Amino acid sequence: MRYNGVLLGCACIFELIAEPLFILSQNLLLLKLRLIIDSVHPSFQTNQQESLVVRLVFLPFEESSYATFSRSASGLFLFSFVLLTLF
Repeated sequence: MRYNGVLLGCACIFELIAEPLFILSQNLLLLKLRLIIDSVHPSFQTNQQESLVVRLVFLPFEESSYATFSRSASGLFLFSFVLLTLF
């Protein structure tokens, strides 16, 4: 159960780091920075949630790896799409 506390603590730290950048991008109307933050944040959040769910449910390796891969692939696709459209 110690892993869960560390994971949630890291999620809180990432939230606190991303929040000032989000506020700055809204105030300065930096659309590219806001798009990057909006695409990176859900991918980190889903990666943390999927590892927490896999640890808590204790699914067999095949089922847990399929669920983890599908969520990671969707987050990676969104992130790469935003990066390709920006640059």
